[in-house]
Amino acid sequence: MPNAANALRADAERFQRAAQRTVALWHKDLDSLSDNSLVRNNLKADLLEPARYAFLGSGKGLRPMLTAWAWRTLSKDWAPDVAFPQAIEDLAMAVEILHAASLIIDDIQDGSAERRSKPALHVAYGVPVAINTANWLYFEAISPLGTEDLHRAMHMMRRCHVGQALDLAAARSKTVAGFADASHPVLEGYYAAAASFKTAELMTFAIRGAEQHTKQPPQAVDLRTVHWVADHLGHVYQRVDDLRNMSSVLSGAKAGEDLGSLRNHVVLDMLSRLDETSRQKFLTRQKQGIEQRWLRQDSLFTEAMVSSLTNVTKDLQSLKDHAQASSSCCLDYLNQSVLNTLEAVVAQVRSEVVL
Repeated sequence: MPNAANALRADAERFQRAAQRTVALWHKDLDSLSDNSLVRNNLKADLLEPARYAFLGSGKGLRPMLTAWAWRTLSKDWAPDVAFPQAIEDLAMAVEILHAASLIIDDIQDGSAERRSKPALHVAYGVPVAINTANWLYFEAISPLGTEDLHRAMHMMRRCHVGQALDLAAARSKTVAGFADASHPVLEGYYAAAASFKTAELMTFAIRGAEQHTKQPPQAVDLRTVHWVADHLGHVYQRVDDLRNMSSVLSGAKAGEDLGSLRNHVVLDMLSRLDETSRQKFLTRQKQGIEQRWLRQDSLFTEAMVSSLTNVTKDLQSLKDHAQASSSCCLDYLNQSVLNTLEAVVAQVRSEVVL
C-alpha cells in the first residue's frame, strides 16, 4: 500500500543529492573557464563558495517538495522509488536556487543580518559579492530548463520583482503616509497584490510546472486539487509568516520587525478596527518607531491577532479538504511537507496571544 511518508522521505533525499550534484557541476563549470590558478582560486572564493553558502543552507526545501507533490498527485504514483522525469528534477532545483537567490537580495534590501540561523550572505561575504552571487544564481537556475518551463520561469521572475517593489514600497514612510486615507479594501488589495507577486508566484510556478511533465493525462479531481493549492497556498503561507513575525518564541529578536511598515496582515486587520482618530494616532506612533510597545498594549491588536489566526486556520483546513478529495496520500504528503509546519506556527502564536 502506498505510503506518503516513505515517498516524502525518498523525495527529500533525492533532492538533497540533486543539490549536491548541482554544486559539483558549478565547480566543474567554473574550473573549465580557465587554467589560470589565480582565476580559479578567486572564482571559488568569490562565487562558488558564496553560492554554496546560500544554496546549501538549512532551508526546508519546501518548493522542490511541492513540485514532487504535484507531479505525484497528477501521476497518481506514490511509490518511493518512482523514477522522476529529468525535467521535474530540473524544475525542483530551479525553484530552490531561485528562492535562495531572492533571499540574498531580500536580506540586503531589508537590512537583515541573519538568515536561517547564520549570518546573511551579504554579512558573511560583503554586499558586492552577495549581489553578484544572487544574479549569477538566477541564470544558473533557469539555464537547464526546457523552452516552455524557461518561458514560464521568466514570466514568474518578472512578477516576483513586481511583488518585491510593492513590498519595499510598503516600508517607506511616504507610502505609509499615503495609506492613512486609504480604505481597508484598498489596503487589503495592496497586500494581496504584493503577496501574490512576491510569495505565491514561485510556489505556483513549482506546483503548476509539474503538470507539464506528468506520465499520463491527469484526472479532473487531481487537476483541480493541484490548481487550487497552487492558487491559494502562497497566500496562506504569507499570512502564516506574518503571524510568525508576531511570535517572540519563533522569531526571537526579529519579532515584530514588520510592524515598522504596513506589509504585515495583522497590522492591516488592526487598522480596520480603528476609528479615524485612533488610526491617525497609530500611524503617528508607527512613524516614530514605537508602535510595537503601543500595539501590544491595545486590546484591538489582540483582536486582530485572533482574527488572523482564525482566518488562517480556516484557510489551512480548506487546503486539507481539497487535498483529501484527491487521495489520502495526496493529503498526507501535503500535510507532512508544509501544512503541519504552518499549523504548528499558528498554534504557537495562538498560545502566546492567550497568555
